[in-house]
Amino acid sequence: MNKNIPCTKILLAKNEAGSAGYCESCDVVELGIGAISIRIVATDLYYIAQLLKVADTNMAHYHLAKDCEQHQSVQSTEVVH
Repeated sequence: MNKNIPCTKILLAKNEAGSAGYCESCDVVELGIGAISIRIVATDLYYIAQLLKVADTNMAHYHLAKDCEQHQSVQSTEVVH
């Protein structure tokens, strides 16, 4: 953080989950998620975005596998008349 230059935040994104802003003088991205505020070096934003994309994909696969497992469990317990 450069103490000689005042912070000027630029809103990068905002949705139901939170917001992301950028301070050019500090070269920091601030993520606001609920009551939590995280300041990260701007160059790390790419890696965090990749991490979240992989986590989102893996979560989708997890839910799909769990749904298939539950569906198979229901089918094996049905009584045929």
